[in-house]
Amino acid sequence: MTRRLAAALGFSAAFLLQYRFLTAPLYGYWGFSNVTGAECLWLAPVMALPALALPARLDRPSRLFALLQYALLYAPCCVLVPHSTRAPLEPARAWAIVAGLGLATVFLGVLASRPAPRPWAAPVALRRGALLGWAWALALACLGLALAVSRPQAVDLMHTALARAAYSAATARLGPWFRYLDAWVGLALVPLLLAESLRRRSVAAAALLGVLCVGMFLLSGRKTELFCPLAVGLAFVAVRSGVDLDGALVALAAALMLPLGLKAAGWSRALGFYANVVDFRVFAVPQVLVAQYDAYAATHGWTLFRHVGLVNRLFFRGAPFTQPYAAVAAFYYHARFTADAMPYATDGLAALGLAGLPLVALLLGATFLGLDKAAARHPAELVLPAMLPFLFSLCNNSLFTSLLTGGGLVLALAFWLLPAAEPPA
Repeated sequence: MTRRLAAALGFSAAFLLQYRFLTAPLYGYWGFSNVTGAECLWLAPVMALPALALPARLDRPSRLFALLQYALLYAPCCVLVPHSTRAPLEPARAWAIVAGLGLATVFLGVLASRPAPRPWAAPVALRRGALLGWAWALALACLGLALAVSRPQAVDLMHTALARAAYSAATARLGPWFRYLDAWVGLALVPLLLAESLRRRSVAAAALLGVLCVGMFLLSGRKTELFCPLAVGLAFVAVRSGVDLDGALVALAAALMLPLGLKAAGWSRALGFYANVVDFRVFAVPQVLVAQYDAYAATHGWTLFRHVGLVNRLFFRGAPFTQPYAAVAAFYYHARFTADAMPYATDGLAALGLAGLPLVALLLGATFLGLDKAAARHPAELVLPAMLPFLFSLCNNSLFTSLLTGGGLVLALAFWLLPAAEPPA
């Protein structure tokens, strides 16, 4: 327990240091203020305590998500929600949201600590090679269709919005099903195939998938495509090395502190890119939007889950509706972009206010109990790297969107149908 507390306090201190000396000075215009040294002294233990409820081993989807829930959703919100400036909340309201996220983190940690579940039996006997072959065919078909209507372009990693817009316009003629396939390939099928290639030590297959990811990035401008091999590869190495929760917190703390080292070394270009991709877009944007979603819903009304297309069609007759991600962007930033936020903002605060926080926690708990059962027959070195891109998407999106568009259901189906993995040769 002492080791866990030390790791969590180290992660909290690293977050506060990089926030105070890097993220807030560079990106405060997004709507957050800085913290004082005195605040850091009591914020660090508040940020660290829920980590004590998390399971030590990272060996199934619920446990990996419990780590991400703590490190990406709860701990940064302890700082960003009370320090929101574009949508300032009353202190009692801000800390009620933080407390709700803390309780949700503890709940998911306890739930993930349960004994390993019994796996769901596949409904039919299928060949592993045939199913993986279908995944390869769909990935290559997606790339071929994209090439038929779009062309690779030089993409500046710091400015990809125009490339994404051009790709979206070019592929619109392929219809809505291509959009689903496109998302499933990047967030589910390619990560699954990469993890399987690494597990089987197939260098050629992994290299081909890396080339496919680079090609999709040059077509679409989506950085998730480019970083997919890196994320899956690092997760694979971490799982094979037996990294536990405490080790993962230390690694995340180092990742947060790296740009301060780049700043001290005077590597401004590397600093700008790394801080933008990691410290800002992963550890600041989804969290600062929580306060903005809550404040917007308080003045414009809760969505009552109209942001879920099926709910809007069944209960609101499909009436035109501005999605929260577009409404918040227009209201607070006077711009048109996709201001996606975590499930606790989209499916919780925007949908039902504070009452939505425990509901989202219950929905996430049920989701990951199901994912654990679907993946129980497969080794962690396959399951966790394959699921990491989906889990990152989930941390910055509606639960319903992530399950459907973000590949969550595709991964659950794949693990359910895949025969148990054989040991690598």
